[in-house]
Amino acid sequence: MDIILLWLTRILVFLIGCVFALFSSCKGGDTKLYTRNEILTILSERYGKEFVIVEKLKTTDFDTKWTVKSRFYAAAPTDDQEKIFWVYDEVKKYSGLYFPSYGHNSLQDTYAHDCFLQGFDTLTRERQLSCIYRYRDNTIDVSDHLSQQHLQGGEFCFFINQDNAEETVTAVFEICGKLKEEFPLLNHQQFFLIVSFYDESETVIDGKKLLGGVYFSPCKPDYSSGEYATADSVLQKIFEMYEESQ
Repeated sequence: MDIILLWLTRILVFLIGCVFALFSSCKGGDTKLYTRNEILTILSERYGKEFVIVEKLKTTDFDTKWTVKSRFYAAAPTDDQEKIFWVYDEVKKYSGLYFPSYGHNSLQDTYAHDCFLQGFDTLTRERQLSCIYRYRDNTIDVSDHLSQQHLQGGEFCFFINQDNAEETVTAVFEICGKLKEEFPLLNHQQFFLIVSFYDESETVIDGKKLLGGVYFSPCKPDYSSGEYATADSVLQKIFEMYEESQ
């Protein structure tokens, strides 16, 4: 009798689980992508200005195995519609305690990111600082990258030695400060972008990660400390890197 009750209990738990899983799946299907008006409202609140959707694009290039559905747009400021940037709306499946849940990944756009990217590239050239820009572990020209569909991210790589490290890092932080003066929106937006420093002996190969450098995010605080990087904190890590290599 006890064995029968045990099996009946297991069957009941299994059936309840199936019902919850079915409900969860339906819930994922019911989570809608943002409408164009909702996207424009979010962008306006994010940046304090008006935007337009230039085009809705068909692509799954930025989807992952967790993506339930997505939509990709080209957008632009209303007062400068040639300044195209990219917007990615994604409904994503998240792993729950027992069953998956569904919801929007935060609406990702590249407006502030691209302003910084273009400005940083221009100022490094003016200062005659030698660096490369990498996206998805491939070296790419910044102008070409901005004209292609992309999300936030990428890495400006500087190749240094012990003699020019301080001069290079100081110049980089001066450029970051100047950009935040020219584009006040950069003082309030957090986006994914890395600036890194590697020893000049490092070999760059497309498709492979660069290892062993010192890096910081100019528009996001450090994950562990919660503080934004400074020239002094980056230089300290660089000097420690060289001490460890000796």
